[in-house]
Amino acid sequence: MDVLNDLWGHGGALANLALKTVQRDLYNAVALDGLIATQLRATAKAMVIVFDKPPAGSAIWVRDERAREYEPPSNVQAALAQLQQKRIIDVSRVAKRDKFAASFVLDVPSLVWSDVNCQPLVITASARGNLVRHGRRRRRVACRVAATPLVPAW
Repeated sequence: MDVLNDLWGHGGALANLALKTVQRDLYNAVALDGLIATQLRATAKAMVIVFDKPPAGSAIWVRDERAREYEPPSNVQAALAQLQQKRIIDVSRVAKRDKFAASFVLDVPSLVWSDVNCQPLVITASARGNLVRHGRRRRRVACRVAATPLVPAW
């Protein structure tokens, strides 16, 4: 225990190394360009590709009758609408919408992707959406650490 305290305790070599060489992210985790919003956008894009009905007239909509008859879960639609309203994602600008042709929702009964079964995904997206701060995208000043050699405390 003394060894850990010497290394990681106040003034310890590893504690100094960890504190003096840290490089922080340019954005706060809850900012519009932060980690949470970035992961939320990735989740929302996947939700659009898998669950959202392709626009009328698209290639998949024209050639596949299952795509025309498909209706997405209402709670997924509501979650995507909420994220679009908060300007976290623009559903109409999501790339790779043609991947809907390989979506499992066309191959399995609607009972598998019902509102109840999609609820955990919706709760996750809503919770992340509530964490993201709104406002203009602003860059945070990065912490710059001088390149000074660290001298071990021992």
